[in-house]
Amino acid sequence: MEEEALREAMEDAFLEGAAQWRADNILQTLQMDKLDAWIRQEGLGGDIEALKSEIDEVMATVSYVKGRAVGNRRLARSLAAIKQKLFDADDAVDELDYYRLQQQVELEGAGQYPLLSSSNAHNRFASDGVIQSCTAATVTNTVTLQEPEGMHEAARVDHGTSMDDGDNILPRRGRGKKRSPHWVDFEEIYDTDGKTVGAECRHCKKKLKYDGKQGPRVLMTHSNSAKCKNTRGARPQPPSHSSMDDATENATPVAVSNSPSIPRMGTNPEPTQITAAVAHPWNKDEISSKIQKITHQLQGIRGDVTKDLNMFGSHSGASSSLHQSTASDPCRRTSSLLQGKVYGRDKEKSSIIKLMTAGKSDSVTVVPIVGIGGTGKTALAQFVYNDPKVQDHFDHSIWVWVSNNFDEMVLTREILDIVPREKHEGLCSLDKLQQVLKTHIESKRVLLILDDVWDDKNIRRLDLILAPFKSDNPNGNVILVTTRNLSVAKRIGMTEPVVLGALEDDELWLLLKARAFGKENYEEHGNLTNIGQEIAGKLKGNPLAAVTAGELLRVDLTVDHWNKILKDEDWKLLGLSGGIMASLKRSYDQLPYHLHQCFSYCSIFPDSYKFLGEELVRIWISQGFVQQSHPSKKLEEIGMDYLADLVNMGYFQQVGREISYVLCGLMHDFARMVSKTDCAIIDGLQCNDILLTVQHLSIVWSKYPYWNTSQINKFIENLRNTIAPVVTKLRSLVFIGHYKSSFFQSFQDIFRKAPNLRLLQISATFADFNSLMCSSVNPTHLRYLKLTANEARGGLPQVLSNFCHLQVLDVGSSTHLDVPDGMNNLVSLRHLVATSIDRIGKLTSLQTLNNFSIQDSNGFQIIELQCMNDLVQLGVSQLQNVKTQEEACGAGLLDKWHLEKLHLSWEDINLNILDVENVTCSEPSTSIETEECLQKEVLEGLQPHKNLKHLQIFGYNGATSPSWLSGYRCNISVTSLQTLHLENCRKWRILPSLQLLPLLRKLKLSGMPKVVKISVPSLEELVLVKMKKLETCSCTYMRGLNSCLRVLKIKNCTSLKVFDLFGDGHKFKTEKKSWLPRIWELVIHNCPLLLVPHPLPSSSIVSRISMRGVSNFPSIEASSFGSLIIGKDPGRSDYYEHEYDSNKDRFEVLSDELLVLDGKILAFHNLSFLTELIIGYCKNLMFISLEGLSQLVSLKTLRIVYCPGISSFDVPPEHAREDLTAAKYNAIPSLKHIMIRSCGIAWEWLSLIVQYAPALTELDVQNCPELESLQLNSCTALQKLKVCTCESLGTLDVLQSRSLCIMEVRGAPNLKSLQLHSCTALLMLDIRSCTSLSTLEGFQSLGSLMHLYLRECPCLHSCLEGLPVQDYELCPQLEYLSISDFSFLATSFCKQLTSLQSLVISGFEKETPAEGLTDEEETGLLLLSSLTELRFMCYKYLKDLPAGLHRLRFLQVLDISFCPSISGLPDLPPFLEELKVFRGSEELKRQSKSLVSSKLKVKIDDQYVN
Repeated sequence: MEEEALREAMEDAFLEGAAQWRADNILQTLQMDKLDAWIRQEGLGGDIEALKSEIDEVMATVSYVKGRAVGNRRLARSLAAIKQKLFDADDAVDELDYYRLQQQVELEGAGQYPLLSSSNAHNRFASDGVIQSCTAATVTNTVTLQEPEGMHEAARVDHGTSMDDGDNILPRRGRGKKRSPHWVDFEEIYDTDGKTVGAECRHCKKKLKYDGKQGPRVLMTHSNSAKCKNTRGARPQPPSHSSMDDATENATPVAVSNSPSIPRMGTNPEPTQITAAVAHPWNKDEISSKIQKITHQLQGIRGDVTKDLNMFGSHSGASSSLHQSTASDPCRRTSSLLQGKVYGRDKEKSSIIKLMTAGKSDSVTVVPIVGIGGTGKTALAQFVYNDPKVQDHFDHSIWVWVSNNFDEMVLTREILDIVPREKHEGLCSLDKLQQVLKTHIESKRVLLILDDVWDDKNIRRLDLILAPFKSDNPNGNVILVTTRNLSVAKRIGMTEPVVLGALEDDELWLLLKARAFGKENYEEHGNLTNIGQEIAGKLKGNPLAAVTAGELLRVDLTVDHWNKILKDEDWKLLGLSGGIMASLKRSYDQLPYHLHQCFSYCSIFPDSYKFLGEELVRIWISQGFVQQSHPSKKLEEIGMDYLADLVNMGYFQQVGREISYVLCGLMHDFARMVSKTDCAIIDGLQCNDILLTVQHLSIVWSKYPYWNTSQINKFIENLRNTIAPVVTKLRSLVFIGHYKSSFFQSFQDIFRKAPNLRLLQISATFADFNSLMCSSVNPTHLRYLKLTANEARGGLPQVLSNFCHLQVLDVGSSTHLDVPDGMNNLVSLRHLVATSIDRIGKLTSLQTLNNFSIQDSNGFQIIELQCMNDLVQLGVSQLQNVKTQEEACGAGLLDKWHLEKLHLSWEDINLNILDVENVTCSEPSTSIETEECLQKEVLEGLQPHKNLKHLQIFGYNGATSPSWLSGYRCNISVTSLQTLHLENCRKWRILPSLQLLPLLRKLKLSGMPKVVKISVPSLEELVLVKMKKLETCSCTYMRGLNSCLRVLKIKNCTSLKVFDLFGDGHKFKTEKKSWLPRIWELVIHNCPLLLVPHPLPSSSIVSRISMRGVSNFPSIEASSFGSLIIGKDPGRSDYYEHEYDSNKDRFEVLSDELLVLDGKILAFHNLSFLTELIIGYCKNLMFISLEGLSQLVSLKTLRIVYCPGISSFDVPPEHAREDLTAAKYNAIPSLKHIMIRSCGIAWEWLSLIVQYAPALTELDVQNCPELESLQLNSCTALQKLKVCTCESLGTLDVLQSRSLCIMEVRGAPNLKSLQLHSCTALLMLDIRSCTSLSTLEGFQSLGSLMHLYLRECPCLHSCLEGLPVQDYELCPQLEYLSISDFSFLATSFCKQLTSLQSLVISGFEKETPAEGLTDEEETGLLLLSSLTELRFMCYKYLKDLPAGLHRLRFLQVLDISFCPSISGLPDLPPFLEELKVFRGSEELKRQSKSLVSSKLKVKIDDQYVN
């Protein structure tokens, strides 16, 4: 209950912001000139004015709450009711706007003048870009009265007159033109100028003259007259909040005039009242009644809020200061290292200390540490602060905790603690205090730690405080700053911020163990370890979460308690002081409301969901979360600013190069917790209860492929029951996963009850989508519609043309769509990701048009683009259908100053080009020369505005660049260009002068076979693909390109041999450390003439390396996931991409040139992130640098496969092996898994590597014919050993392997003895095909053994027979035994297995032709009385099963497989439950079938017999 109260209090703190935001949205909507005029034309002006006035009063009242709702449940409930009623008002106003848009579309379609189209820039109103016709409207005349000046001033009637003014603490506030509440009963009458001159009673139809001063009194007098009352009955009073539900049910419908009007064009001296030219598609009486009802309900709730505020007074309840105080950390941090050890931050610590101590003595260094709450920023700063090397380096070390309570004087006094108090005591001037500080630290080296700096708005004030440290002689001062805000780190830092991410799994587990058990190396409580590791996996690498969870676990070291913590996830409780959620809440409390709703909304998507930035912003806009706060910015730009703020504050992190975003770490869990009132996600079979207030819902069907029909039906039933109560309030509905048609059919009736949806995102077939749209989706409010269909072709439903508010339509740009007529009615559309639609030029609000395919038919010609000047992204394809330069100019690209991304294609823009040489366009009707000339003219006519940032040109067949891109005879015009992508331009010979593009950052050239030479400027990304004649790539500024380049991809440039960046030793010399220092992705494929001059990777920040077909390099694949493949990974069948021209071009014989893997190939020092190294199919590889491997401090897995020539490491001959291993015994501290297969290694080679890996837990050695000995005494942590097909192996020593759990030895014919004395933890022992093995020393000590395989080892018979009879049970835990010879059953070993449950007797290739068991063998079998499963396998000559088989009374399963000579069964055990026969004789099958009964199941050849 306490936890729920804390969560509610946190939500209550944002209720004011929610109400204010929604009210402001509504008022902004109603301020639209054209909507306002339309509302008055339709006769709803009075209703809307009353609503606006009431919303104004609500805003005034809410603004006076000032945090009092926190801790005051009654007031909080009233604010929540206001919030909900404002949503209802928003829906009603939005419904009106929809009817207006619908009427506009109908008028335009009928060829009439669309009288009241709007062009507002707000999210819901940026619509109506309809090309207008000018047909006069039909009008009718009625007599009206004049409106006196100042009417609205006189009409201000205080809505709070019934309250006691003496006790009312609320200020009165008006809108400037306040409307009398009596207008709700009257229809306004206008003159020709649109002024109100009279009023018509809605009830008795009497018309009144309206005088500005006396008007309200006239209205009130008439409303209270007996005649009017008799006409309408008693007037309903505004309901109180407590009786709101009754008022809702019993509200009296109000009749409204059905004669909307507009003035006739021309000069008519008589006032006119105008009737709409089209019939109303909506019920005006109904919506009028709805608006009045909402207005009255808002009045009642506002009255309750006012009473609460007056009752408790201005000093009672919670306050905003109380709310703000929650942002302060309850624990003041100091320099003391509280937990004694910091886990997983050694690399960051070393980096920071290096920056601190390597700085110049005449400068100051500012190092920021940034990360979300709980990542250990303060702990790392303490770690650094207390390091002896740091303490020795500085004369003074100062620690100051800043937090969000920023005070220059207080902070300066704290810094002055290093100065004797008498020197500054009594000083009250900041300037004098700083003079004292400056004098004291002059000529001294000082370290200042500023812990927990919050707001970047205080940076200037902070700079003032730091001024003494940055004086003329700073002496190498260092300022270390910890902050949650990336923008603070960037603004204050003088180095790259040290960004703290998630801890590695191993480090987090050590931290959790240390907190739970008191020490990190605690190994007891095996069950608790399993539960603890499962908990650790949920903590997402957050150190504070591990500390929080560990302290909870330590309370009670029992399985029940730990399981409860795991199930309830108690570490997420808000009430834990100093816990992770309380830490995240500190940041959350500081969020402004517009960011609060954007962040919390994302909780409806699954954990780790990747959002594209533009897509996420469009989603926010669809919900009204983005407001027009800047007149010159589009909503999309403002939304991207919101996202940037959330990234800076650590809520989102950017991933990958495609500008994707994910919620950081535990932020998703936190978002789920704080958004329960409004947001919910259903994932899995169990549909948890969701609150009735939920407005945004997602359904994730990720587990569907694993469910049976019963589970699916249960899920659907539970889901229906869960959704039904909330569906009417839903504004977002997201389906994630793949759904069958039956699912949508089951929910069509429910979805019909969701009239207020703004967003629908769905994965379905086009057929299911169309059915759903036609039958269930209300078009009134929908803004965002995304369909993932995964179908090559499909069609959209005709009904989609009615969605007049739709802003985003995304059905994928790679699907060929059949688009119905009328889609150009989507007048609000801003972003279209789909096939182009007919007469799209009407949609002048469109900003994104990914593919406009030019056709000869009307409605698809390029002229459609002429008036679409709001376009930001534009793709135009099939440009061969443009016939003249004038026609191209008609697109008006030069006038589109918003346009940032432009894709011009003479091909199908969706064509997936695998080989550009084989792609052909439609045959031109003119000669090749004429066609080339025409294309050049068309491209000239498509000159874009100079603001263009990204340009792609596909399939252009001209030989030269257009003048606006080349600068020929004139200055180049697209000087803002940042990205240039030219593809499949087969005739283009002379490229643009790229050095004339000062902002160019990315260049991609693909499929341009005529280009021989290019010159590139400084770039961040360079891509060259299938440039078959390209010989030279020169650089206009090599050092700039070298230092800037982040991405370099060169594929199938078979003639490229000169690349200045790679150098030839003359033009460009660079040290290894300075070559491509910022490279993030390096890909070079099939460039046999290109020489790579330096080892790879060239930087430690590399995310991907892919090298294939480069003459002086092996094939290399490396990724940011920590994997590096040299040669080929035998586990990957998709190793080659479809990027080569023919099979002969593939680098088939991988790595033939690789003889030595050393520092000339790999820059090992840049691979500290590497966790997996795979070396495969390097047939000539002989040596591997052990010194290089020793630099891979994070390496966990080493796999060497199919390298037959490998024989040793490159050990310097002057060092003895013992000296080398002793000096670097911990050289690869993280290495746990080694797999070596099909290599020519000897023991000398392997002994080095295992001694270098003290943490080794798994060793897998297979098919190594030269391996004669394997001594693993140093592998004390070894848990799993597998040795297979090592024909020369004669010695296997595991004497010190006390942790060994699994041991497999197969195919070692020369192995004679195994020492098992120390293998007391062994759970499985598998020995096969060891034909000389005769001794298992220490076998009696295997007390934990559960699974034993002894097959094809004939010499072990005498060993097992000779085992002495023990006083204790031999192998008491053994449950499973697999043998290959019946003779084992007669040994004394088998006679002692009293706990054995499963026995498998499987023949082998050289089996004896025995037809049955001997008497002694059968006796031994029958002694195994505990058996529950018995299997006979692969005995070709076996004819008879043991006659006494029925004496195995507990046997439940009998399996006979590949025993073709058995023709009959003996008497079977009495409790046998299942009989299996596979590939047996027909006689055996017939007999077995006859035994089927209710107690015995029979399975023949994997099929059960009915």
